Amino acid sequence: MRPAQTVEIHTEFGKHRACESVRRHSTLPLRLGNHARGGQRKTWTPGRRAASSSEGSNSESNWQQRTDLLPQNMSHEFSKYPMVTSEQLKTRRERPTRVKMLTRDFIEDSLYNPSYGYFSKQVVIFTPDEPFDFLNIQDEPEFHRLLGQKYTDFEDKLDLVQYNETRQLWHTPTELFAPFYGEAIARYLVANYKISQFPYHDLIIYEMGAGNGTLMLNILDHIRETEPDVYNRTKYKIIEISSNLASLQAKQLLKTADSRGHHSKVEIINKSIFEWNQMVPSPCYFVAMEVFDNFAHDAIRYDPVTEDPMQGTVLIDGQGDFHEFYSPTIDPVAARFLRVRHAATGGRYPHPLPSSKFIRGLRTKLPFMPNLSDPEYIPTRLMQMFDILAKYFPQHKLVTSDFHSLPDTIKGVNAPVVQTRYQRTTVPVTTPLVHQGYFDILFPTDFAVMENVYQALTGKLTRVLSHEEFLQRWADVEGTETKSGENPLLTWYKNASVMTTVSSVSSMLGVHPYQEWQQNRSYIDVVVADEDITAAITALELNGYTYHEETASLDRYAVRYNNHMHLAKDTEELVTGDIRRNVYICGQESLSLRNHLAVRKALINDGELREEYSRVKMELAKVDHTALCNYVDGKDAVLRKVLSRGGL
Repeated sequence: MRPAQTVEIHTEFGKHRACESVRRHSTLPLRLGNHARGGQRKTWTPGRRAASSSEGSNSESNWQQRTDLLPQNMSHEFSKYPMVTSEQLKTRRERPTRVKMLTRDFIEDSLYNPSYGYFSKQVVIFTPDEPFDFLNIQDEPEFHRLLGQKYTDFEDKLDLVQYNETRQLWHTPTELFAPFYGEAIARYLVANYKISQFPYHDLIIYEMGAGNGTLMLNILDHIRETEPDVYNRTKYKIIEISSNLASLQAKQLLKTADSRGHHSKVEIINKSIFEWNQMVPSPCYFVAMEVFDNFAHDAIRYDPVTEDPMQGTVLIDGQGDFHEFYSPTIDPVAARFLRVRHAATGGRYPHPLPSSKFIRGLRTKLPFMPNLSDPEYIPTRLMQMFDILAKYFPQHKLVTSDFHSLPDTIKGVNAPVVQTRYQRTTVPVTTPLVHQGYFDILFPTDFAVMENVYQALTGKLTRVLSHEEFLQRWADVEGTETKSGENPLLTWYKNASVMTTVSSVSSMLGVHPYQEWQQNRSYIDVVVADEDITAAITALELNGYTYHEETASLDRYAVRYNNHMHLAKDTEELVTGDIRRNVYICGQESLSLRNHLAVRKALINDGELREEYSRVKMELAKVDHTALCNYVDGKDAVLRKVLSRGGL
């Protein structure tokens, strides 16, 4: 960066107050970047409809240019410059000029371009030299002071190696509350795995955006120490877009003797989740902690009279400055999000236009009023991630945490925090159109909306808890309590929520499921009171299932998912990895339920018997049985042994 530009940065940044906590609780440094063209940054405000250039196309008047009150007319350039995507820019080593792109592509390129993106080149994650001893810390103010001291020491050591006044340094709850935070996630994963999948399937964990790898190590350490049988069945796979962070995660595995012990359990996949094209038919957990906030969003403004949406496009001129246009033509991705959101929420979501048409009409008649609404930032990339989970991870369960609100956001609905760090000082700015790669662009997640979108796209149900509620249930909160009784693990990150996938059928009916997984089939017993059996059958029939009286027993009622009516081997649903669901409804005191619970108890408690049962089932699975009774007879002897060991 040239000295003159550095002066411009300092002058521009001096106009802003320091940003409050986003990824941390104090005025400590957080995820920020440096605007290398700071003195040349323009503030864009709504202007009048752009006039057509004499050399432009006839459709130019349909585009809305966001400019100052005395705008620089860029319509001619807009008609000439090519439209590009972030995917096309991946191979570029320098920031583009004389192009235009959708807002989401501009944000994606700014954050993730392999050559100049924020996460590719700028980020350093703070890691304490040793965990905090909370039991010997007086109170939260002392913890804050110690954290600030460790931050300073950490950065002083980095400056001894190479001084960097624009270093992007930030931290996460995983790092601040290690190992307690990771252990809480591990307890949640193990408890749900043992209920629904153990011992029939491995515990497969995918983590997206693993940072330094601290969460991975804390989870694996805890499982190895407390659940050795589960640890033997554990596989941990990291999906990491950043080559630098993927390399750092690999080094973490080899750092100590304890971490080297996990090496055979871990696979680091250096690619973007949006490039994923491999089917994962097995049950798995998909962990994404503080990942959604950096997914690219589209910018949408609305005509205050017609209420029609218009999509944002960023034009980059020959000098590298930015100009924002809006078009009534919505691209297929953004258009699909708007449709899915409306359907999933029943039309109930925040909107930048006033609800009253009279007020909207009155505002349009006032002088100097903008001709479009404030921007709304829609999480189109997050929708695409949900699509990938539904398509390639059909048996996944999502475990994610992120911010539901943020301080110091720019103007708009669901608007981001855009901020940088200069000479160890956090600096917010007021636009997402910033020098690519030097700024963190951080969005809140509206869980009330996106929970419904996730359910609509995946067919799964979810539970959303506050950060504090989740940790109270699963963390060793006594280990993070200070002498005063204050607990930073619970009181920090008040603006974060945790969303998890829960069992779909059982959650729909509010009952307790027992699941047995066999190959690509899901056997689910739905347990209800005897008087509710008819209502349970009706509820399933209304949600894609058909009651089959001929396969029902005296105390067990069979229903089958409509998409999987054909049971022949190698049918399409099995080839694609989709689950064939065999669902049974039974009463709380039924013999069928007692049998299944006895089998589960015996197999969990007796490792040798579990191996014998598994061996018999695997051998039977290799045989093409001409009739179901042949398969049942084949496992009869070992099943009777299991039932006897279970007390029946």
